[in-house]
Amino acid sequence: MKKNNLKKTAIIIGLMVAMTASICGCKKSNSDKKDDKTTSEVTEATTESTTEEAKTDDTKEATEAKAQADDTVYFGRGVYEVTTGGELFSYYCFYDESNGTALNPDLGTGMGFTCEQSDGKIVFHFGGISNSDVMNISVNGPEITGKYEDSDKTYLFQSMDSDPESFRDNFYAQYDENKKDDNNSVTSGYEGTYVESVAGRGMMDIRKESDNSYLITVNWSASYDTVANWTMHGTFDDNGVLNYADCTKLITVYDESGNPTTDENGNQTPVIEYENGKGTLTFSFGEITWDDQNEHIADGCTFVMQ
Repeated sequence: MKKNNLKKTAIIIGLMVAMTASICGCKKSNSDKKDDKTTSEVTEATTESTTEEAKTDDTKEATEAKAQADDTVYFGRGVYEVTTGGELFSYYCFYDESNGTALNPDLGTGMGFTCEQSDGKIVFHFGGISNSDVMNISVNGPEITGKYEDSDKTYLFQSMDSDPESFRDNFYAQYDENKKDDNNSVTSGYEGTYVESVAGRGMMDIRKESDNSYLITVNWSASYDTVANWTMHGTFDDNGVLNYADCTKLITVYDESGNPTTDENGNQTPVIEYENGKGTLTFSFGEITWDDQNEHIADGCTFVMQ
């Protein structure tokens, strides 16, 4: 009887030891799982943090690159000789990175401009902010070339060791000296005969008067026997723009012999169609754009110097 009790006791103790071991094992497994979960969460958090930092660095670099591109300045204060095809085209005088004057060596005239410089291009506004000419810029070491979007010509810019204001003033003075005629009077770079570019039926003549103003006359063949004539005066500003407010328009009808005759209403010609007309002439590199505010007779065409 005692032997059987001892045997039962041993079995019970054995079962208790096994259960204890099993319980401890389970607790250890749960702990391990908890530790593994914590380690995974830390790893994921670290990875996410590193990724976000990388994204932040990329964004920062992109922002800095864009800012640097936006601040690109190809031409600072100075004078630049501009050639195309190996021939002198112009001198660009930059008073700062946004303002300057383009000088035409053939005509002795200048055209003021403003501009915006950015990565890969410059937007020029010659004679007014409403006119925009986009030049794409390429840089190869010290060499800067440009190409206007509507042109197939490539322009080479070479820096000159000159003060822009002094160079401009000397340019005008030298040109005036070279243009003196036999009477020692100066022939202006604006003066000359211009022909309208569409049909060639309009002709403009510009002559400088003694008080630095200009006399402008325009003759335009309206038909085989009728000619319109405009006469006005004004002064070109630094941007090559002349405003007038004294235009007189005449209409003349000619007979078969080439003599003035009467118009369709029986009036002897020439007859005055209107007076005190207003408008502007804008000069740009040998061409005149005429904005006739009374009739808009020249919309869509330019007058080219002959």
